[in-house]
Amino acid sequence: MVKPSSTSANDVKIGGKIVADQAIGVYLMAGNDNGQTQNRWFTLTPDEQWSSSYYAPVSTTVAGNPSGIVLYNPHSTAIEVKFETATQTGTLTVAANSTQGFLMPASAAHFFTEASSSTPAPKFFAAGVTDGNSTSYDWSYALIPESNLTDRAVVGLGWGSNPDSTAGSGRNWSPVWITPVNDTTIYVEGATSLTVKNSAGATVAAEPDGGYKLNRLQSYRFLDSDRDQSGLNFFTKDGTLFTGAWGQDPNGSDGSNALDMGSALTPYPDYIITKTSKEAFGDGDLTISNDNTKVELGEQVEYKVTLENRAVIDLFNIKITDKISPEDSATYVANSLTVTVYRPDGTKGWSINQNTQTFYKVDGTVEKTVTLSPGDSMDLSGETFKLESGFVVTDIDPSTLEKDGLKRGGRVEFTYRVQARSDIDKAFADENLTITNTVKLGGGNDPEKDDEVDKTKEHKTPIDYTLTDGEVLFTDSSGAVVTNYEPGDTIYIKVTDGDQNKNATSIQTLRWPSPTPPLARQKPSP
Repeated sequence: MVKPSSTSANDVKIGGKIVADQAIGVYLMAGNDNGQTQNRWFTLTPDEQWSSSYYAPVSTTVAGNPSGIVLYNPHSTAIEVKFETATQTGTLTVAANSTQGFLMPASAAHFFTEASSSTPAPKFFAAGVTDGNSTSYDWSYALIPESNLTDRAVVGLGWGSNPDSTAGSGRNWSPVWITPVNDTTIYVEGATSLTVKNSAGATVAAEPDGGYKLNRLQSYRFLDSDRDQSGLNFFTKDGTLFTGAWGQDPNGSDGSNALDMGSALTPYPDYIITKTSKEAFGDGDLTISNDNTKVELGEQVEYKVTLENRAVIDLFNIKITDKISPEDSATYVANSLTVTVYRPDGTKGWSINQNTQTFYKVDGTVEKTVTLSPGDSMDLSGETFKLESGFVVTDIDPSTLEKDGLKRGGRVEFTYRVQARSDIDKAFADENLTITNTVKLGGGNDPEKDDEVDKTKEHKTPIDYTLTDGEVLFTDSSGAVVTNYEPGDTIYIKVTDGDQNKNATSIQTLRWPSPTPPLARQKPSP
């Protein structure tokens, strides 16, 4: 670190390391000594947290003052970093122990490396810079590794302009920039009144529930009406991860009272639960599905519940429950539940399928298999749906003598199938033919506790079916709908009751749309 009284530090070079025997925070400041106020200042992420995947939320909004990304390769050989934006994909070659720049388009971007058959995806570092062409709007931020992202982030300092200056007062030039890793709806707490703009600068309207629909690889700018984004709390309800930054937008800023500064949004450390559903693969077996990607009556649904530790504390005594509502809307498919545990480096640790537990080496090959005894709490064979009463993982790594929790970056996946009911009853119809699951996570922050963590996630799976409830039609004798009757015609009424809410012990009332049947107009008598 350079003391304020120092005049220069010319020995700071690419690849230099700072090592400490205690936890420290390190910030890098770089600038042009002939550029007056031109500088870049950002956090250096500890190299043990570097990743093979990053998302950049800050887009270019003015071509003459572009945003950019600097990629650093710490390895002794060149690496290929792939990128994708809203409009293009490509590959950047970053030389060994060197950097490579990338000009951001009018969207967000994703940078990542890929694993080979023998080596994991190489990790790298990435930082964002804004306005490399002048001193007017310059600021920078370190990209957050995807492995550190969560579904919530809070803005620390988020001033829209200099609060101590009267020049250009009332302006808001420094938005919060957000991009999600998948399409989602994001919610914001703590705002007075928000204005949200997409990559093209168009205003994004709030949904009826107050959220804002965001698309992957698009860059969104959030501005509060009080001209201060400090304290805004961003979160998704479906578990979708996102990244963000706060900093000056060159578009519209005239420089007066603006702040040439910014920073990345630090994700809120948490345990992340997600759940997905899809039509189970039938492979020609129509008792499973017809493989048209739509979940229909009588078909099997495949669920995946994922728990990932993105907090800073190990999670012990993990308990997952998952209950279906309405209770008879679907039934568990016997022997379909599997559990898989992944290490923080992404490699598979062990898995359970029915009564067989398989342990894996780091290279992915099988180390050993164990047959679980009947009645063992880890035995998944049989008709019983273990997640309904709660499935507990007491030791993430059984190969060690001590009791291990789920470490930061580690994850557990549960997959299982249910068979949707083939007919419709009142309870199912009242829920619009939707299977609802409520996933709950319990656990503790040390080996002896299991009640310190309590999280809930709801998931809905709609059945692809057009439900007609209580429709009353006028027809002819063949059942064809008619628009009028002639005097003397027999009136036929066709009633469709899709949810079968008949009750033999009570009177059922049917009402048709018009108070009287449609009659043909008659000529007056002479």
